[in-house]
Amino acid sequence: MDLPVRILAAPLREPVVFVDGLAEPGEAAVLELSHWPGNHTPVQFRHDLSSGAALRFAQLDEARRAELTRGASAVANDHFDTDGCLALFVLSQPELALARRGAILDAAAAGDFFQWPTDRALAIDAIVSGLSHAPGSPLGAGPEGEDDLARWNRALSFLLEHFPTLLDGDLTGFEPIFEPVLERAREDRSCLADARREEVASADLTLWHFAKGAVTRPGLPGRHALFGTTSSDRSLLLAETGDGTLARLVVSTRSWFDLESPAPLPRPDLEAMARTLNELEGTEQQEELAWRAQSSDGASPELWFGTAELDAFAEHNDALAPSRLSPDQVRAVLTR
Repeated sequence: MDLPVRILAAPLREPVVFVDGLAEPGEAAVLELSHWPGNHTPVQFRHDLSSGAALRFAQLDEARRAELTRGASAVANDHFDTDGCLALFVLSQPELALARRGAILDAAAAGDFFQWPTDRALAIDAIVSGLSHAPGSPLGAGPEGEDDLARWNRALSFLLEHFPTLLDGDLTGFEPIFEPVLERAREDRSCLADARREEVASADLTLWHFAKGAVTRPGLPGRHALFGTTSSDRSLLLAETGDGTLARLVVSTRSWFDLESPAPLPRPDLEAMARTLNELEGTEQQEELAWRAQSSDGASPELWFGTAELDAFAEHNDALAPSRLSPDQVRAVLTR
């Protein structure tokens, strides 16, 4: 499609082909290609990933693509992430993208599902995520006063040019961005290998038990090591320390997105779990250290014991602190 490609501020005020988001009722989406909850993607294009939906659309002949996008002034998204940028690449350069289908889906899964299909996929996700701000980024600093939208569009233009090379495996020049991410992820995977693993199929849960002293770095193993190692929707890490139990329950994005594949179990109420655990702990939510829970309505929420400051989608949970509850007590509540 010979249409400009850009990230727009919501709400949409012009007719566009909209990818990897959700066009609200009344907004001007000529065609939607997305896996977000409530999306309006045509059935024939539906896929677990937005870039996968874009690839299915790209398989149409040029005349049919033009027919379905007639009236659109742009191909657009309203946020900046790996799956969304790759979907924009697919629609802007379909021939190049179709030749790299597997690499695109791997990198998009590393981004949206925290999976680890290949080291290259994880590296590309790290490059996209860090391109606009990581030290050593080849993108360079933008003009003074540049806002998020301008920075995202500048990074998107850069990626649209470089995606073919990156997807082919040439990551030269991006090492300062992805090498630290890969190094820590490998440490995380090595740490998981030392844990006792338990599958709780009835709860769609993988439980990792760490012996006393096994976890030596803050935050416990990260999301990509977790969901790159299990297909479960939830991962629970329990680590014994000399001061108590470190606990982190992470819910995957797969139970939030609108999937073509079978949907995971309905989500548990993390905030109710936190209340029950605080009663057992003898702590109140307002205390410096307590059981915390992000909203179960979020894309990938967590439950943990510790301080309150934790960003959404944090790779590692640096807010953790030891709980007085034993691993068995925590496990009993969270798997009930």
